Amino acid sequence: MGVVLWHLRERAHQRLVAGQVSTPTRAPEVAPAEEAILLVASDTDGSLIAQTHSLPLPKDPGSRTRAILSKLLDLYAAPNAATPCPEA
Repeated sequence: MGVVLWHLRERAHQRLVAGQVSTPTRAPEVAPAEEAILLVASDTDGSLIAQTHSLPLPKDPGSRTRAILSKLLDLYAAPNAATPCPEA
């Protein structure tokens, strides 16, 4: 067991000396929070209710759309939603 540990230690030391970086390539980026006005449907009177939410919105248009749709789905899935989603 001691020989195996010594061998692993030597191999790790050689990687460090050779300059191999074992850290992740880069940390995920966290988008800054922005205020967004979402129009949420209400089944009680057939209207749209404007709600202001603070969302982390990335710069990429596709990612922004996914973040907004995800928030809207969270609002519809909430137990007290004006237009609840049916159970799957």
